[in-house]
Amino acid sequence: MAEPAPKPPKPPRPPRPPRPLARLAGALLSAVLLLAAALLWWAGQTTSFVNWALARAVAASNGALQVGTARGTLLDGVRVERLAWRDAEREIELRGVSLAWRPAALLGSRLHFTRIEVASVSIRLPGEAAAPALPPSLALPLEVAVDALGVGELQLVQPAQAPFELRRLAFSGRYAGGAYRVVHLSADAPQWGEARLEGRIGDSAPFALELTARLAPRLEEWGPLPQVRVLADGTLDDFAVAAQALPPPGATDAQAPAPVWIGLDTRVRPFAERLAQRFAPIELTLDAVEPAQLGLADAPRARVSGSATILVGDAQIEGRLALRNALPGLVDRRALPLAAIETGFAVSPTRLALTGLRATPAGGGTLTGEASVDLERQRVLFGRSLPEIATQLALRDVDLSQLASGLAKTRLAGTVKVDGTTVDLDLADATRRGISASALARIDAAQLRVERARLDTPAGSVSARGSTALAAPWKIDLEGEFSEIDPAGAFALRTAFGASAASAGADLPESWTAHAHGRLTGRWAAQGTAWPDPQLQTRLAIERGQLDGEPLQLDWRGEVSRERVAQVALALAFGDLRADARGSLGTPGDRLRFSLRAGSLARLDPRAAGAASASGELSGGWSRGANLGVVADVEGRQLRWSGETLRIGSLSGRVELPDLHAGRVAVRLEARALAVAGRDFDRASTRIDGEVDGHTMRLELTGSQAHVQAAAHGALLQGSDGDWRWSGSLDELVAAAPLSIRLQAPAALVAEARGFTLGDAALQVDGGSVRIATLGWRDGALQTRGEASELPLARWAERFAGPQALPAGAQIDDLRLRGSWDLSGDSLKAPSGRLSLRIDVDEAAGSRGEAEIRLDRGRLDGSIDMRVPTLGFANRLIGPEWAAAGHLHFAGTVGGTVARPRLQGDIEGSELALVQRAMGWRLANGTLSARFDGDRLALDALRLESGSGSITMSGQLLLDGMHGGFVLRADRLPVPIGPGQRVVLSGNTGIASSGSRLEWKGDIRADEGLIELRGGEAPTLPDDVVIVDRSAPSDGAQKTSEAASRGFAIGADLNLDLGERLRVRGSGVDVLLAGSLNLRGTLPAAPRAYGTVRVKRGTYSAYGQQLEIERGEVVFNGPLDNPVLDIVAMRRNQPVEAGVALTGTVLSPRLRLVSSPDVPDSQKLSWLVLGVGLDEVNTAGQGAALQAAAATLFGSNDGGLSAGLAGALGLDILTVRSAGAASVFDPNFGAAFPGQATTGGVPVGTVSQNVVAIGKRLGSRVFVTYEQGLRGIWNILRIQYDITHRLSIRAQAGTDSALDMLYFYSFD
Repeated sequence: MAEPAPKPPKPPRPPRPPRPLARLAGALLSAVLLLAAALLWWAGQTTSFVNWALARAVAASNGALQVGTARGTLLDGVRVERLAWRDAEREIELRGVSLAWRPAALLGSRLHFTRIEVASVSIRLPGEAAAPALPPSLALPLEVAVDALGVGELQLVQPAQAPFELRRLAFSGRYAGGAYRVVHLSADAPQWGEARLEGRIGDSAPFALELTARLAPRLEEWGPLPQVRVLADGTLDDFAVAAQALPPPGATDAQAPAPVWIGLDTRVRPFAERLAQRFAPIELTLDAVEPAQLGLADAPRARVSGSATILVGDAQIEGRLALRNALPGLVDRRALPLAAIETGFAVSPTRLALTGLRATPAGGGTLTGEASVDLERQRVLFGRSLPEIATQLALRDVDLSQLASGLAKTRLAGTVKVDGTTVDLDLADATRRGISASALARIDAAQLRVERARLDTPAGSVSARGSTALAAPWKIDLEGEFSEIDPAGAFALRTAFGASAASAGADLPESWTAHAHGRLTGRWAAQGTAWPDPQLQTRLAIERGQLDGEPLQLDWRGEVSRERVAQVALALAFGDLRADARGSLGTPGDRLRFSLRAGSLARLDPRAAGAASASGELSGGWSRGANLGVVADVEGRQLRWSGETLRIGSLSGRVELPDLHAGRVAVRLEARALAVAGRDFDRASTRIDGEVDGHTMRLELTGSQAHVQAAAHGALLQGSDGDWRWSGSLDELVAAAPLSIRLQAPAALVAEARGFTLGDAALQVDGGSVRIATLGWRDGALQTRGEASELPLARWAERFAGPQALPAGAQIDDLRLRGSWDLSGDSLKAPSGRLSLRIDVDEAAGSRGEAEIRLDRGRLDGSIDMRVPTLGFANRLIGPEWAAAGHLHFAGTVGGTVARPRLQGDIEGSELALVQRAMGWRLANGTLSARFDGDRLALDALRLESGSGSITMSGQLLLDGMHGGFVLRADRLPVPIGPGQRVVLSGNTGIASSGSRLEWKGDIRADEGLIELRGGEAPTLPDDVVIVDRSAPSDGAQKTSEAASRGFAIGADLNLDLGERLRVRGSGVDVLLAGSLNLRGTLPAAPRAYGTVRVKRGTYSAYGQQLEIERGEVVFNGPLDNPVLDIVAMRRNQPVEAGVALTGTVLSPRLRLVSSPDVPDSQKLSWLVLGVGLDEVNTAGQGAALQAAAATLFGSNDGGLSAGLAGALGLDILTVRSAGAASVFDPNFGAAFPGQATTGGVPVGTVSQNVVAIGKRLGSRVFVTYEQGLRGIWNILRIQYDITHRLSIRAQAGTDSALDMLYFYSFD
């Protein structure tokens, strides 16, 4: 181990001073320290030092500083109630100042405030603030730290500006290391929102700056605004600012990086001399910003993206923007009707200007130009002071339908120019050729002078010129022309300009607008005050016009005001309509004479017809103290309304009502030869006599179908609300037909425009009684209560449905109806109350019924037990082709509503019958078992019989729409398919109902049947009847067709198995058929059949021989009575076997002779008819038979076999013709149906037969003929002698004997 170093020697001690001097120095030091401690104690522990220090400060400020009460000490903290500084440049006042600090920090050259609180700060700047200047240095002599500084309220007041307020200002920060650091700075401005800031600023040039701020803006009456983040970086003299608004929740995809929603970038030089130098260009960007997200709850809906460049100048702010809207829409649906806009802009305190404007409205098109608003120059428009506007815009393909609802699609193009006091526009619509508008107007003081204005449309053109005031009173002096105006086209223009622009025609009846086509040309003028107290001199002249094909001229002059129309001069000529008026109307003493003559009322309303005229005088009017009156004579001829709803042969009358409020009243009206709703009357008259406040009325209606008399008395009164009403009493009501009705006692009656009220009224109706306790109708609301008894239901059934409506054995007075009701409600569809009905009947008739129904706002709740004695009343509903009969019984409940009632219960039927009149088809002995279940009818079983057969049906039917399905089973049911034709059917089918039409499908077998073919002979008219038009149906046929069309329609698609016993006969054919058919079409009117039928066995009768059918097919391809035939029938077992082949159709058969071996036709006919050859014919009888057969076969004497036979027999004529014989024919085949009388065997036509005629000329003037009927009921011998070539005498004997003289004359 090394040796330790030697210690250095100790220095020598200084010499000690003398002891007395040391003591003196110690005493002096002790005294100084004691004095310093005393001063420190006084300054830090007492308030006196604080007051002393503040007093010294006040004295040093020469009175600029004012101090209030102070409390506390420097060590524990100081509170000063008020501090104020006032000089020429500013006034600052602080109240409630408290501070606390750490004095010990001063030992480290550091000033540390732990707390500074100020209740309020007020700063007033009497003059304009001096331009800010960059200080040379911000350095402090020591470090400063502030832990917490709070200001309750700070207010800055500057001249001509609203006070700026901050609340709850909080700060913490420090100054150290040559920089200021803001740890936290926040404040709340009531008008602008909240802000938070932190950052760093250097204390010496260039004063480096870094700041971060977060703003929560707030504006009065705005919704929540987005928060804003601000970054500043640079130096205090020149720093960059980047601000970004934070999108609200849900505005962006949470998973994707947040885009810049609203961004702002610029540079700020706050100490530059000029305002234009303090801000660099401001770049603003938007990405899918919606106005509602910016707190604009009432702003139109939009989603805006784009950018803007903003330049802040010394006198204005200018720049350019380009924006796009992703949600353009209609303005009346709170959307912005703009898709894009690009424009330059300039804003100053006095002017707003847009330059290089290019906008794309919603729906396409462009809007280009420029616009400016001069805020210093004001114009009075429409009573308001507005800034002067100057615009020059060009429109191209602008679609107005995309801007607002109610506007039609357009392609608007043109220009709009506004230059201060001048407005010039020229617009046209490319989608509607001929629609354009142009105008040139100037604003002169408070007037708008229209130099020219013109609107051209396909419905004509209108022009105007003149002047109009721009403020109340609105005085106008305008005139113009109109040319080629089409009123109907003008009404249609509401689709082009919107409904509000043409509302005057929107409420006109369609029947009027349909007849409003025309062309009107003329002039118009209006001069005077238009508003608020209108008084205008007006003129309208249609100088050349045509309306609905009739010439029209009109000349109107008059002064129009609220109180009256004065100095009226009207002349109207429209076709055969003439109207004239002269005078005034509206105020007391005014008189307006008028005359109206209408040769055709259809010109006024297409529903009207006839001629009418009226002339007289209107007096008084509608202003205060004036009562309107009328005295007029009226006449009419052949008047009609709505077809045959109302028809009047002649109408005449006079109305005298000089004063609607008081005075006499006399009305005489008489109509003759009138019809109302199909009922004819001879005469109707109305007579009113007396005073307005007390008069009598009498009405009489007479005719073969009705006779009614009514009388009443009362008064015409005007209530305080201005509405008129008639109040009085119904004194008499007597009707003899169609019902016997008599009013037992007078009943109160009140009538007005909104309704009527009938008081207690007792009526005797056809021996029964009806008592109406109350009956009222007002504004669609109904209130009625009453009861009825002993009403002759059976008598009404017989009167309106015919005698067949009564059940068997029922007497005319058996069925009687009684009931009561108590109903009220806002409409007929939703009444409340009760209804009770009961049918009283003699027990022998087996009919009765009762119903108790409660109603609650249209909802039904009740019970029904009803026996319907007959279904005959339905015959008028189901059409004349069908008839029904039988009894029904229903027991159940009723629910649902008045509009849609719902029944619950069982229905049973007995003795049911259904008859199809045309075919004579009767289904009887029917029974029914069914039940109602709400809106559904469940048919358990319906059975009807016809002869020995029957038909049953079951299924369901939805009552709403009458849709349903049924199963139909037939068991040997005879069904007629034409007169004298029927089949007996069995099978299972289904029926689907779709309203008034039935669809019938399924499989049916014909157990047996008979089809008569109507070929061959047909009825003919006598020779002297000339048919002018075969295509025109008779009235009876047309009515029958129309009646049949109103009946039920049954669509069929049935597969029919012909079975083994279906027989077809006619035209010489008598066969049994086999095969199948498909029956289609509409039953029973137009059935059609399709299919092929084979002939099992049968014969064909020809020329007295019955031939066996060897081959045969009948093909049905539509009509049942005209199938296609392919039949061969032969006569066998003879040397030459001859026969006939029948082809073609039944109505147009083709017959030819066949034989084996083949021989000439004359030989075939001889072998077929006589069984021998032609050379073996040796008797007159055989010759006659052969002649008849040939004539029947070929039907003419035009050569061929007939000519050959005539020549062989030495005759001049051998022919066959038709001869008529009277017979009787019953189209109903003896059937009698309810509601229809039978023909009873009345002759309705003739049936013809074929006769053989042979003739021989005996010399040049005598001709002998003989006719023999093939059926043996016709034979005539005729001898004719020709006196000249025009005059002959003919005698005949036999079936029809006569002696005739004939004269022949031809018309070339």
